[in-house]
Amino acid sequence: MKQISCETCGSSNLIKNDNVFICQQCGARYSLDAIKKMASNDKTASDLSGNGDSTSGNVTKKSITYKQISYPTDIPQQNNVQPNPQQSYNQPAYPQNNIQNYNNNGAYNNMQAVPAKKKPGAGAVVGIVIGSVVFLSILAAIIIPIIIGITSSSPKQQIVGSWSCYDISVSGGEIIYTFNKDGSGTVSASGNTGSFTYSVNSNDNLIFTYDSNTFTYTYGKEAKSTTTNTNSGYWYIEDNKFYVDNMILYKKT
Repeated sequence: MKQISCETCGSSNLIKNDNVFICQQCGARYSLDAIKKMASNDKTASDLSGNGDSTSGNVTKKSITYKQISYPTDIPQQNNVQPNPQQSYNQPAYPQNNIQNYNNNGAYNNMQAVPAKKKPGAGAVVGIVIGSVVFLSILAAIIIPIIIGITSSSPKQQIVGSWSCYDISVSGGEIIYTFNKDGSGTVSASGNTGSFTYSVNSNDNLIFTYDSNTFTYTYGKEAKSTTTNTNSGYWYIEDNKFYVDNMILYKKT
């Protein structure tokens, strides 16, 4: 038996619905008599039914026109789309210093583009190092003499200058002792001035001569003691105070 196929599209997928056979491919409808004639290879009975009338043996052929569709071949695939810098798009141009960041709701935030920091070149690094060395050298030249002056200040250097104390037995109350760098000195009280000499030896002992009388004082913190028998015979300078033989002299100049 000949295989029954649709004469319109050639499909053999024909399904009977009531007394009409319908092509599932193109929708052509055939009556039962038409199907029988198609099976018997009677070409005169193989007309198509345009209205699906199963009572008619011969039906008019339904005209179907196919339109050929041409598909463009230059459509890029989604996964292989490459940006074309020469192509013009109908989209707003983005400023170079502005980035539009779109969120999930379609809105966007403007973010200012931050230029990348450039690493300093070799010349810049050398300049920084040289500048640092010069700065440290200047700083050392200023600070080191100050430190040396503080740490190396000996009692012989500290004693130079004018010192004063108050004695209620003296008119005016103030007694001023002036120690000069050359080892000479003066003592002034009540408008009267006397002379003395002094020296500080390698052991920092003070040798004081006044009115032909010489006194020797040992350098030590014992001079700060408030006990007369303990501080007698000592001298010491600290915080602009000159402790000597039960007296405290205060630095004036």
